[in-house]
Amino acid sequence: MKRIIIIYWLIPGLLFGCAPHTKRIDSVDISQVKSGENFIIVLESNSTTGYSWELSQPLDKNYIALISAKYVPGQSKLIGAAGKEVWTFKALKPGKPVISFSYLRPWEKDEQPADKKEFRLIIRQ
Repeated sequence: MKRIIIIYWLIPGLLFGCAPHTKRIDSVDISQVKSGENFIIVLESNSTTGYSWELSQPLDKNYIALISAKYVPGQSKLIGAAGKEVWTFKALKPGKPVISFSYLRPWEKDEQPADKKEFRLIIRQ
């Protein structure tokens, strides 16, 4: 029984490339993280359409460091099925940074993004 529990807790870490205790930010409302803490933002995505999420504003490197960004395919076997983009960050010091994303096709320079998301953080000591 203990093995099943351990595997259950390890699967999200393996799937999303982070430790099981890494905080997941799901809301575009204000979210709180601790200084020194890693956190992830998971965004629905479909790379088969050519769209991907990009940072629409540079990160304030005084407060946040980008650790990794990767695409995780969905569980569906259907061609063209959506997946997720998993962005891992580290909160560096107390502050109120904002992380802004745009969902776009990188080669379409004159087109508006299909979607935008903005995550407001409060980094506590």
